Order: sequence, then structure tokens, then C-alpha cells
Amino acid sequence: MRAFEVNAVDYLVKPFSRDRFHLTLQRAKARLSIAGDAARTAAQVLQALDELRHRDEYAERIPVRVDEHVVLVAVDDIVWIKANRNTAQLHVANGTYALRETMASLAARLNPRHFARVHRSAIVNVRRVNAIHPWFHGHHVVVMDTGQELRMTRYQHEAFMRLATTRGDAGAVG
Repeated sequence: MRAFEVNAVDYLVKPFSRDRFHLTLQRAKARLSIAGDAARTAAQVLQALDELRHRDEYAERIPVRVDEHVVLVAVDDIVWIKANRNTAQLHVANGTYALRETMASLAARLNPRHFARVHRSAIVNVRRVNAIHPWFHGHHVVVMDTGQELRMTRYQHEAFMRLATTRGDAGAVG
């Protein structure tokens, strides 16, 4: 009865045979395998829930002061962002907006599935990348859908891989 209370895998009574011991060992391994799969599945579910929670924390629009009023720039409209001293320049299809914010704090507000830092002074909207071309000494050039070409440092390999796989359907990597 106590074996059931502690969720035993099997029950061996002395004396037992080698075959009986191997059968018990196989049952224990099978239980551990199932438990390992359950633990991995639970970890994946927790990770997915965490990503959903963070998704709601990312900005959808960024308020930018223009003269006497505030313009709400949709994050999806941003093509790329350039660091310019103590401001960030938001480049959209029809213009540029200056924002008093560091690149690090701005990057933290943007969804990393949609934005990647390709240079210490440039963040690109991954969905707006048309092509990535090799350049010199491991560097690459990122071509945006507006025709703008941005240099990618060789140290941004992870960003390069994300850009290449995310835009594989519509962009060219060469």
C-alpha cells in the first residue's frame, strides 16, 4: 500500500531474478523518460507564456514631440532607427522623427522578433529588409525596402541570422 502512496514504478521482493530486476529497471527508465518529456513540455509552455506576457509590454506606437504637438509613430511604420548623439532618429517611409532617447532604452521597448540591432548606431525593422549583401572583412550591407543601405558590423552575426531567416520568404541574402 505504501508503494502506491509514493507513486512507485515497480515493486521487487527478495529474492528476485536478474530478468525481474531488468524489467523493473526498464520501467524506471521509461518513467524517467516520460517525466523528462513532461518537464521539457512544461518548460516550453512556460517559455511561450512568458513570451506572450512580454509581447504585451512592447510598444505599438512611440510618442514623438514635433514642435508644439506630439505625433504617435506606429512601430510598424519604422523602417530603421539611427543613433545621433543623444537622440534617436526614427526613419519612416515619408520622413524622419527625432526622439530624445538612447538606443538601448528604445531597443528594450521594441519587439526583438521585429527589430534587430545591426550596428551600434542602427536598429532595423526586420520586416522591412529586402536583402543582405556581403561586404568587406565580414561586414554586410542591409538593403531596406526604401532602398536605404545600412552597414552591418561583423559582430552582429546573431542579428544577421535572424534577419536572414525572418525575411527568407521575401528578401534575398547573398
